[in-house]
Amino acid sequence: MPSDISSAEYAHKLSIQADKLDETGHYREAFKLWLVAAKLGDTGAQLNLGNYYADGKGTKKDLSEAERWYRKAYKAGEPGGANNLACDKRDSGNYRAAILWFKKALALDEGGAAVELAKIYLKRNQQKLAIAALKQALAMDPSLLTEYERETADAMIQKLTS
Repeated sequence: MPSDISSAEYAHKLSIQADKLDETGHYREAFKLWLVAAKLGDTGAQLNLGNYYADGKGTKKDLSEAERWYRKAYKAGEPGGANNLACDKRDSGNYRAAILWFKKALALDEGGAAVELAKIYLKRNQQKLAIAALKQALAMDPSLLTEYERETADAMIQKLTS
């Protein structure tokens, strides 16, 4: 690491380089840079590293390593860490853990987590909880949900309440 910049600045520069490598399909090289940036505490790099481990992109697939990096990002205040971990838990069929992690993501204002919670609740025939989660999503600041998430929540609540 250069001595004239902070570790956070260096990690950010590495992440920018890793993004460019990722965009051009140089996944192994991107993985290496994100690993260094993640170890320096860059939460975006921690999320990307978790995604790479979860997908086996640029490295061997390793869900426990993905979880480790998602947890680090979450503990540093990054809602995406909880949300990504929740998605992995949901995709593996562990709905109890998925609900827990989606709730943690929601507590950090990850709006899409409310929509994902509603979907799980509906699979479990818990319509009242699904409606409550959707209402929570729609009551959030619009900047906390993507347009797609907001449209999905609107459509789901209209279908459930009509």
